[in-house]
Amino acid sequence: MKIVVVGIGGYGEVVLDGLFENPCNLDYSIAGYVAPRPKDNDYSKRLHEMGAQRYATLEEFFEHKHADLAVISSPIEFHMPQTILCLQHNTAVMCEKPVAGTIQDAYAMKKAEEASQAFVGIGYQWSYSDAIVNLKKDILAGMYGKPVRLKNIVLWPRTQRYFKRNSWAGKIKNDSGYWILDSVANNATAHYIHNMFFVLGDGLKSSAWPETIQANIYRANDIENYDTCVCRVITQKGVEILYYASHSTDIKCEPLLHFQFEKGEIYADFNKEKCIYGKVGGKVISYGNPFELEMKKVFDCIRTLKGADVNYCPIEAAIPQLKTINAISQFYDIEQVEESDLGYLDAEENTTKLVYVKGLYQDMMKAYSDNLILDESAKVIDITGYKYFENMKQ
Repeated sequence: MKIVVVGIGGYGEVVLDGLFENPCNLDYSIAGYVAPRPKDNDYSKRLHEMGAQRYATLEEFFEHKHADLAVISSPIEFHMPQTILCLQHNTAVMCEKPVAGTIQDAYAMKKAEEASQAFVGIGYQWSYSDAIVNLKKDILAGMYGKPVRLKNIVLWPRTQRYFKRNSWAGKIKNDSGYWILDSVANNATAHYIHNMFFVLGDGLKSSAWPETIQANIYRANDIENYDTCVCRVITQKGVEILYYASHSTDIKCEPLLHFQFEKGEIYADFNKEKCIYGKVGGKVISYGNPFELEMKKVFDCIRTLKGADVNYCPIEAAIPQLKTINAISQFYDIEQVEESDLGYLDAEENTTKLVYVKGLYQDMMKAYSDNLILDESAKVIDITGYKYFENMKQ
């Protein structure tokens, strides 16, 4: 089995670590890698020692070689064109999240997949984890009854350096005018809003769909897009989803989640333990750590190529998150936080600053506890038929 790795910087290094380790002892080799510029580091050296050549573009790779699977970890604006190119060569794809910059790009990828002999998986690793797969099986079997409300909160402070780490962090468009829409909700914490849609899906490889949204978005850092997002989603089956995320608090909160069902509940507090639990009729079920074996998403694509049915997060399962985030960007204004409401902390050995909103941590935690968004006067938007991102309010 031949693999091409597309993008070896940033998260691409995490992918390579997993492929090099090969903890599942699968039969594959790296046929080549795509990097626009030569890199002189331990990763490139090891790739060359394995006989994997660098190609400046994916097009150049396909001119010389074929791969059974492409693992795409390139920036968001490349997800759609690179995935479609792979599909045209009947190469299966594991594409890093989010699926694309816009909902129309995601549907273009889906159309290309339907015309190809290959498949696409989207890199929401929780969706491939044993913890979430087993949890979802129990939900689908009716163990917990009908869902009532799902909520989670993730507060991950990020320094000014984080937003300057590359050319697209916090950007709405790239220099060529392509929609990126990078934000706290479409990058670092995208997993957590996706996961709520995913566990509510009618099948093991599907997600629930949003009907209405009500959102608050705020900007504290010197970026184009927002760094705090709070939203309420009502699914097409009437389930309430509440999502709270921020990069601009002074205190960190690892993922907290609470999923309420008619017969029981599912909960986790990753500040204390990386484990998801379920509770039904006094019985507590431990589902384990959804962060375990992060590259299982890649290994499951390899298994799928060998005949197993384990591509748990196909394109369509990832679209509800993107649809929600696109709609928030299109229909809601970003509220700029006033300078008087900001605080600054020295970070990373006084080499950069953390910009935070005074009192935001407390406000977010209280809203989460009370099942409220920060501004309940925000308009409710029906996005049932929403399929095309056109513009963004700023």
